[in-house]
Amino acid sequence: MAILPLLFFNCKDEPKQIPIYTEIVPEKHEAVLEYNTKAKLGEGAFWNYKTQELYWVDIEGKKLHIYNPSEKTNKTLEVPSRIGTVVPQDQTHAMVALEDGIYKINTKTGELSQLSDVESDKPFNRFNDGKCDPMGRLWVGSMNFDAKSKTAALYMVDSEGKTEKKLDSVMISNGIVWTSDKKTMYYADTPLG
Repeated sequence: MAILPLLFFNCKDEPKQIPIYTEIVPEKHEAVLEYNTKAKLGEGAFWNYKTQELYWVDIEGKKLHIYNPSEKTNKTLEVPSRIGTVVPQDQTHAMVALEDGIYKINTKTGELSQLSDVESDKPFNRFNDGKCDPMGRLWVGSMNFDAKSKTAALYMVDSEGKTEKKLDSVMISNGIVWTSDKKTMYYADTPLG
């Protein structure tokens, strides 16, 4: 049990200390290894509530992982280049941002269909983080391989692959998220904070 002093001030009186008794009880949590896999650079965990599976990427390992906790299985789909993000679309498809563009991937077969190659003129860039907005559009950002040059951008991509640049002169796109009222998007250019 800890005793924390509380000070009250009154212009006419001297400060008075009134002891308040509170018990500080540390919470205990235990981490449990759910699935043992070795990723080179694992990121972007996304819970697909429709399939009850966890999607995540191994950027440097060039793999999309889909973990099913009820079956304790991890499906691994190899992709031809670095994979920055994954966003499930339906029961059998997801959008992925690979090094050279935005693709639709069949999560059963691994078959890829390119939707956008918006940065084909920037061979030293790759796509990094991305998330879907409340209207179902993919917001995805790129980064330069050296992670120091401001050659990257933030894009909005619809389900057909129509791509709009929303922000340029970016170093490393990261941390895309929306407020609970779905009116404000937060975005981080990592080196800039």
